[in-house]
Amino acid sequence: MRTTVSRIRLSIALLGCGVLAASLFDWTLALRATEHGFAWVGAETSSAPALETAEIWQASAGCERPYFVRAALQSKARLKSYYDLAPDEVRAWQNRSPRSDSQQQGAYRLASASDQDVRRRNAEMEYEARLHAQHAEWYATVYKLEILANQWEQRLNSVSDQRVIIGDAARASFDANWMPAAGSANRNGNFEGHVLSLLGLGGFPGDEEKAVEADCVQITPVKKILQTVNYFHEIWRWPFDRAAAFAIGLELVLIALLLPPIILWLVTGDPEAAKRHVRRSVRRFVTKVRTFHKNKFIVRSLAVTRASLARARVFLTKRFKHAAAETSPGATFGPLY
Repeated sequence: MRTTVSRIRLSIALLGCGVLAASLFDWTLALRATEHGFAWVGAETSSAPALETAEIWQASAGCERPYFVRAALQSKARLKSYYDLAPDEVRAWQNRSPRSDSQQQGAYRLASASDQDVRRRNAEMEYEARLHAQHAEWYATVYKLEILANQWEQRLNSVSDQRVIIGDAARASFDANWMPAAGSANRNGNFEGHVLSLLGLGGFPGDEEKAVEADCVQITPVKKILQTVNYFHEIWRWPFDRAAAFAIGLELVLIALLLPPIILWLVTGDPEAAKRHVRRSVRRFVTKVRTFHKNKFIVRSLAVTRASLARARVFLTKRFKHAAAETSPGATFGPLY
Protein backbone atom coordinates (compact mmCIF):
# COMPACT_ATOMS: atom_id res chain seq x y z
CA MET A 1 0.00 0.00 0.00
CA ARG A 2 2.80 2.38 0.94
CA THR A 3 4.66 1.62 -2.29
CA THR A 4 1.55 2.22 -4.36
CA VAL A 5 0.91 5.57 -2.64
CA SER A 6 4.53 6.61 -3.16
CA ARG A 7 4.31 5.82 -6.87
CA ILE A 8 1.08 7.74 -7.19
CA ARG A 9 2.61 10.70 -5.35
CA LEU A 10 5.70 10.62 -7.57
CA SER A 11 3.59 10.47 -10.73
CA ILE A 12 1.40 13.39 -9.64
CA ALA A 13 4.45 15.43 -8.57
CA LEU A 14 6.21 14.78 -11.88
CA LEU A 15 3.07 15.74 -13.78
CA GLY A 16 2.77 18.98 -11.80
CA CYS A 17 6.45 19.81 -12.29
CA GLY A 18 6.06 19.08 -16.02
CA VAL A 19 3.12 21.47 -16.28
CA LEU A 20 5.04 24.18 -14.42
CA ALA A 21 8.15 23.63 -16.56
CA ALA A 22 6.17 23.80 -19.80
CA SER A 23 4.42 26.96 -18.61
CA LEU A 24 7.74 28.58 -17.65
CA PHE A 25 9.34 27.64 -20.98
CA ASP A 26 6.42 29.08 -22.97
CA TRP A 27 6.51 32.27 -20.88
CA THR A 28 10.25 32.77 -21.44
CA LEU A 29 9.82 32.37 -25.21
CA ALA A 30 6.97 34.87 -25.27
CA LEU A 31 8.91 37.34 -23.11
CA ARG A 32 11.97 37.12 -25.32
CA ALA A 33 9.90 37.63 -28.47
CA THR A 34 8.23 40.76 -27.08
CA GLU A 35 11.08 42.47 -25.22
CA HIS A 36 14.25 41.33 -26.96
CA GLY A 37 15.54 43.66 -29.64
CA PHE A 38 16.43 47.34 -29.99
CA ALA A 39 15.06 50.19 -27.93
CA TRP A 40 15.47 53.96 -27.80
CA VAL A 41 16.22 55.22 -24.30
CA GLY A 42 17.41 58.47 -22.78
CA ALA A 43 21.13 59.01 -23.12
CA GLU A 44 21.47 59.66 -19.38
CA THR A 45 19.12 56.92 -18.17
CA SER A 46 21.11 53.95 -19.43
CA SER A 47 24.79 53.03 -19.35
CA ALA A 48 24.51 50.51 -22.21
CA PRO A 49 26.68 51.20 -25.26
CA ALA A 50 24.91 53.23 -27.93
CA LEU A 51 24.41 51.72 -31.37
CA GLU A 52 23.02 55.01 -32.69
CA THR A 53 22.31 58.43 -31.22
CA ALA A 54 19.59 60.98 -31.95
CA GLU A 55 17.83 64.02 -30.53
CA ILE A 56 14.12 64.53 -29.87
CA TRP A 57 13.04 68.13 -30.51
CA GLN A 58 9.70 68.96 -28.91
CA ALA A 59 7.72 72.21 -28.97
CA SER A 60 4.63 72.99 -26.90
CA ALA A 61 1.65 74.71 -28.51
CA GLY A 62 0.89 76.69 -25.36
CA CYS A 63 4.38 78.18 -25.39
CA GLU A 64 4.38 78.87 -29.15
CA ARG A 65 1.01 80.63 -29.37
CA PRO A 66 2.05 84.03 -27.88
CA TYR A 67 4.87 84.31 -30.43
CA PHE A 68 2.49 83.58 -33.31
CA VAL A 69 -0.04 86.09 -31.96
CA ARG A 70 2.67 88.75 -31.77
CA ALA A 71 3.89 87.93 -35.30
CA ALA A 72 0.34 88.06 -36.72
CA LEU A 73 -0.36 91.44 -35.07
CA GLN A 74 2.96 92.83 -36.30
CA SER A 75 2.25 91.71 -39.88
CA LYS A 76 -1.19 93.38 -39.79
CA ALA A 77 0.33 96.54 -38.31
CA ARG A 78 2.92 96.68 -41.12
CA LEU A 79 0.14 96.22 -43.68
CA LYS A 80 -1.94 99.01 -42.15
CA SER A 81 1.03 101.38 -41.92
CA TYR A 82 1.80 100.78 -45.59
CA TYR A 83 -1.84 101.41 -46.49
CA ASP A 84 -1.53 104.75 -44.71
CA LEU A 85 1.39 105.63 -47.01
CA ALA A 86 -0.69 105.07 -50.15
CA PRO A 87 -0.47 107.74 -52.88
CA ASP A 88 -3.26 110.30 -52.94
CA GLU A 89 -4.78 108.97 -56.18
CA VAL A 90 -4.84 105.42 -54.82
CA ARG A 91 -6.34 106.53 -51.51
CA ALA A 92 -9.02 108.56 -53.29
CA TRP A 93 -9.84 105.62 -55.54
CA GLN A 94 -10.10 103.21 -52.59
CA ASN A 95 -12.25 105.63 -50.58
CA ARG A 96 -14.65 106.44 -53.44
CA SER A 97 -18.36 106.01 -52.85
CA PRO A 98 -20.35 103.84 -55.28
CA ARG A 99 -22.83 105.63 -57.53
CA SER A 100 -26.44 105.36 -56.36
CA ASP A 101 -29.41 104.53 -58.56
CA SER A 102 -31.04 107.93 -57.85
CA GLN A 103 -28.05 109.72 -59.39
CA GLN A 104 -28.30 107.59 -62.52
CA GLN A 105 -32.08 108.16 -62.88
CA GLY A 106 -31.76 111.97 -62.58
CA ALA A 107 -29.55 112.28 -65.68
CA TYR A 108 -30.89 112.20 -69.24
CA ARG A 109 -29.32 109.43 -71.33
CA LEU A 110 -30.00 108.27 -74.87
CA ALA A 111 -28.38 104.89 -74.31
CA SER A 112 -30.00 102.20 -72.23
CA ALA A 113 -29.13 101.65 -68.57
CA SER A 114 -27.21 98.45 -69.33
CA ASP A 115 -24.96 100.26 -71.81
CA GLN A 116 -24.26 102.91 -69.21
CA ASP A 117 -23.25 100.26 -66.64
CA VAL A 118 -20.91 98.55 -69.09
CA ARG A 119 -19.24 101.81 -70.05
CA ARG A 120 -18.90 102.80 -66.41
CA ARG A 121 -17.30 99.50 -65.44
CA ASN A 122 -14.91 99.66 -68.39
CA ALA A 123 -13.88 103.15 -67.44
CA GLU A 124 -13.30 102.11 -63.82
CA MET A 125 -11.21 99.10 -64.88
CA GLU A 126 -9.16 101.24 -67.22
CA TYR A 127 -8.52 103.81 -64.50
CA GLU A 128 -7.58 101.13 -61.95
CA ALA A 129 -5.19 99.52 -64.43
CA ARG A 130 -3.56 102.92 -64.99
CA LEU A 131 -3.17 103.30 -61.20
CA HIS A 132 -1.52 99.86 -60.97
CA ALA A 133 0.88 100.80 -63.75
CA GLN A 134 1.76 104.17 -62.21
CA HIS A 135 2.20 102.79 -58.65
CA ALA A 136 3.30 99.25 -59.38
CA GLU A 137 5.85 99.13 -56.56
CA TRP A 138 3.30 100.13 -53.93
CA TYR A 139 0.75 97.56 -55.14
CA ALA A 140 3.39 94.77 -55.23
CA THR A 141 4.49 95.54 -51.67
CA VAL A 142 0.88 95.59 -50.45
CA TYR A 143 0.26 92.24 -52.15
CA LYS A 144 3.26 90.67 -50.40
CA LEU A 145 2.26 92.10 -47.03
CA GLU A 146 -1.31 90.79 -47.42
CA ILE A 147 -0.03 87.30 -48.23
CA LEU A 148 2.33 87.40 -45.26
CA ALA A 149 -0.46 88.53 -42.89
CA ASN A 150 -2.75 85.74 -44.12
CA GLN A 151 0.02 83.18 -43.66
CA TRP A 152 0.69 84.24 -40.07
CA GLU A 153 -3.04 84.10 -39.32
CA GLN A 154 -3.31 80.58 -40.78
CA ARG A 155 -0.25 79.42 -38.80
CA LEU A 156 -1.75 80.89 -35.64
CA ASN A 157 -4.97 78.94 -36.17
CA SER A 158 -3.08 75.67 -36.72
CA VAL A 159 -0.65 75.83 -33.79
CA SER A 160 -0.19 72.40 -32.15
CA ASP A 161 2.38 70.35 -30.26
CA GLN A 162 5.21 69.26 -32.54
CA ARG A 163 7.82 66.52 -32.20
CA VAL A 164 10.74 65.69 -34.50
CA ILE A 165 13.44 63.02 -34.10
CA ILE A 166 16.78 64.02 -35.63
CA GLY A 167 19.46 61.35 -35.95
CA ASP A 168 23.14 61.66 -36.70
CA ALA A 169 22.49 60.46 -40.24
CA ALA A 170 20.02 63.30 -40.84
CA ARG A 171 22.48 65.88 -39.52
CA ALA A 172 25.29 64.52 -41.70
CA SER A 173 23.00 64.47 -44.74
CA PHE A 174 22.01 68.08 -44.11
CA ASP A 175 25.63 69.20 -43.81
CA ALA A 176 26.53 67.39 -47.04
CA ASN A 177 23.54 68.23 -49.25
CA TRP A 178 22.14 71.51 -47.93
CA MET A 179 21.79 74.27 -50.49
CA PRO A 180 20.36 77.69 -49.57
CA ALA A 181 17.14 78.59 -51.30
CA ALA A 182 16.75 81.92 -53.02
CA GLY A 183 15.76 84.55 -50.48
CA SER A 184 16.14 82.15 -47.58
CA ALA A 185 16.96 83.64 -44.20
CA ASN A 186 18.96 80.53 -43.42
CA ARG A 187 21.79 81.15 -45.89
CA ASN A 188 24.59 79.88 -43.65
CA GLY A 189 23.30 76.34 -43.44
CA ASN A 190 22.10 76.67 -39.84
CA PHE A 191 20.96 73.16 -38.88
CA GLU A 192 19.00 74.40 -35.85
CA GLY A 193 17.05 76.77 -38.10
CA HIS A 194 16.26 73.88 -40.41
CA VAL A 195 14.90 71.82 -37.51
CA LEU A 196 12.83 74.77 -36.30
CA SER A 197 11.29 74.95 -39.77
CA LEU A 198 10.38 71.26 -39.48
CA LEU A 199 8.70 72.09 -36.16
CA GLY A 200 6.71 74.88 -37.82
CA LEU A 201 8.67 77.62 -36.07
CA GLY A 202 10.44 79.10 -39.08
CA GLY A 203 9.92 82.58 -40.48
CA PHE A 204 10.54 84.52 -37.26
CA PRO A 205 13.20 87.25 -37.17
CA GLY A 206 16.60 86.22 -35.83
CA ASP A 207 16.03 87.40 -32.26
CA GLU A 208 12.49 86.01 -32.13
CA GLU A 209 13.67 82.66 -33.51
CA LYS A 210 16.32 82.37 -30.80
CA ALA A 211 13.78 83.31 -28.14
CA VAL A 212 11.30 80.68 -29.39
CA GLU A 213 14.02 78.03 -29.42
CA ALA A 214 15.17 78.93 -25.90
CA ASP A 215 11.68 79.12 -24.37
CA CYS A 216 9.60 76.53 -26.22
CA VAL A 217 11.91 73.87 -27.69
CA GLN A 218 13.00 70.98 -25.52
CA ILE A 219 15.88 68.83 -26.80
CA THR A 220 16.23 65.32 -25.36
CA PRO A 221 19.28 63.24 -26.39
CA VAL A 222 18.46 59.56 -26.88
CA LYS A 223 20.38 56.49 -27.98
CA LYS A 224 19.58 53.15 -29.54
CA ILE A 225 20.68 50.15 -27.47
CA LEU A 226 20.39 46.40 -27.69
CA GLN A 227 17.71 45.38 -25.23
CA THR A 228 18.17 42.03 -23.48
CA VAL A 229 15.62 40.33 -21.28
CA ASN A 230 16.40 40.00 -17.57
CA TYR A 231 14.39 36.92 -16.59
CA PHE A 232 15.21 37.26 -12.88
CA HIS A 233 13.68 40.74 -12.76
CA GLU A 234 10.61 39.65 -14.71
CA ILE A 235 9.98 36.24 -13.13
CA TRP A 236 7.26 37.68 -10.89
CA ARG A 237 5.10 38.13 -14.00
CA TRP A 238 5.10 34.41 -14.80
CA PRO A 239 2.24 33.37 -12.44
CA PHE A 240 0.08 36.24 -13.73
CA ASP A 241 0.85 35.82 -17.45
CA ARG A 242 0.28 32.03 -17.30
CA ALA A 243 -2.26 31.90 -14.49
CA ALA A 244 -4.16 28.79 -15.64
CA ALA A 245 -1.14 26.54 -16.25
CA PHE A 246 0.65 27.79 -13.13
CA ALA A 247 -2.40 27.09 -10.95
CA ILE A 248 -2.85 23.57 -12.36
CA GLY A 249 0.82 22.68 -11.91
CA LEU A 250 0.91 24.07 -8.38
CA GLU A 251 -2.25 22.19 -7.43
CA LEU A 252 -0.77 18.90 -8.67
CA VAL A 253 2.42 19.44 -6.65
CA LEU A 254 0.45 20.26 -3.51
CA ILE A 255 -1.76 17.20 -4.01
CA ALA A 256 1.35 15.03 -4.31
CA LEU A 257 2.72 16.46 -1.05
CA LEU A 258 -0.57 16.09 0.87
CA LEU A 259 -1.69 12.77 -0.62
CA PRO A 260 -0.78 10.53 2.40
CA PRO A 261 -2.78 12.54 4.99
CA ILE A 262 -5.67 12.82 2.54
CA ILE A 263 -5.74 9.05 1.99
CA LEU A 264 -5.39 8.47 5.76
CA TRP A 265 -8.31 10.76 6.41
CA LEU A 266 -10.46 9.07 3.79
CA VAL A 267 -9.61 5.53 5.03
CA THR A 268 -9.90 6.12 8.79
CA GLY A 269 -12.34 8.99 8.81
CA ASP A 270 -10.32 10.53 11.64
CA PRO A 271 -9.01 14.07 10.88
CA GLU A 272 -6.81 13.97 13.99
CA ALA A 273 -4.88 11.02 12.56
CA ALA A 274 -4.24 13.03 9.40
CA LYS A 275 -3.01 16.00 11.48
CA ARG A 276 -0.68 13.75 13.50
CA HIS A 277 0.75 12.35 10.26
CA VAL A 278 1.41 15.88 8.96
CA ARG A 279 3.15 16.89 12.22
CA ARG A 280 5.36 13.79 12.15
CA SER A 281 6.30 14.44 8.51
CA VAL A 282 7.21 18.04 9.29
CA ARG A 283 9.38 16.99 12.25
CA ARG A 284 11.21 14.40 10.13
CA PHE A 285 11.84 17.00 7.42
CA VAL A 286 13.20 19.53 9.93
CA THR A 287 15.47 16.88 11.47
CA LYS A 288 16.87 15.95 8.05
CA VAL A 289 17.56 19.58 7.26
CA ARG A 290 19.38 20.14 10.54
CA THR A 291 21.52 16.98 10.16
CA PHE A 292 22.16 17.54 6.47
CA HIS A 293 25.84 18.39 6.96
CA LYS A 294 26.36 15.20 9.05
CA ASN A 295 25.13 12.81 6.41
CA LYS A 296 27.94 10.42 5.36
CA PHE A 297 27.02 10.52 1.69
CA ILE A 298 26.94 14.31 1.70
CA VAL A 299 30.25 14.52 3.55
CA ARG A 300 31.95 12.14 1.10
CA SER A 301 30.48 14.02 -1.90
CA LEU A 302 31.75 17.35 -0.60
CA ALA A 303 35.21 15.93 0.02
CA VAL A 304 35.42 14.51 -3.50
CA THR A 305 34.21 17.83 -4.95
CA ARG A 306 36.80 19.84 -3.01
CA ALA A 307 39.61 17.51 -4.13
CA SER A 308 38.50 17.75 -7.78
CA LEU A 309 38.39 21.54 -7.64
CA ALA A 310 41.86 21.66 -6.07
CA ARG A 311 43.35 19.43 -8.79
CA ALA A 312 41.66 21.51 -11.51
CA ARG A 313 43.04 24.70 -10.00
CA VAL A 314 46.60 23.33 -9.90
CA PHE A 315 46.33 22.12 -13.50
CA LEU A 316 44.98 25.45 -14.82
CA THR A 317 47.63 27.43 -12.89
CA LYS A 318 50.46 25.45 -14.45
CA ARG A 319 48.87 25.75 -17.90
CA PHE A 320 48.53 29.52 -17.69
CA LYS A 321 52.10 29.98 -16.40
CA HIS A 322 53.47 27.90 -19.27
CA ALA A 323 51.45 29.88 -21.84
CA ALA A 324 52.60 33.19 -20.34
CA ALA A 325 56.25 32.14 -20.55
CA GLU A 326 55.87 31.22 -24.23
CA THR A 327 54.20 34.51 -25.20
CA SER A 328 56.28 36.89 -23.10
CA PRO A 329 58.18 39.71 -24.88
CA GLY A 330 61.51 38.24 -23.81
CA ALA A 331 60.74 34.85 -25.42
CA THR A 332 59.68 36.54 -28.67
CA PHE A 333 62.19 39.36 -29.12
CA GLY A 334 65.02 38.30 -26.85
CA PRO A 335 66.09 39.89 -23.58
CA LEU A 336 65.03 43.47 -22.99
CA TYR A 337 67.48 46.00 -21.53
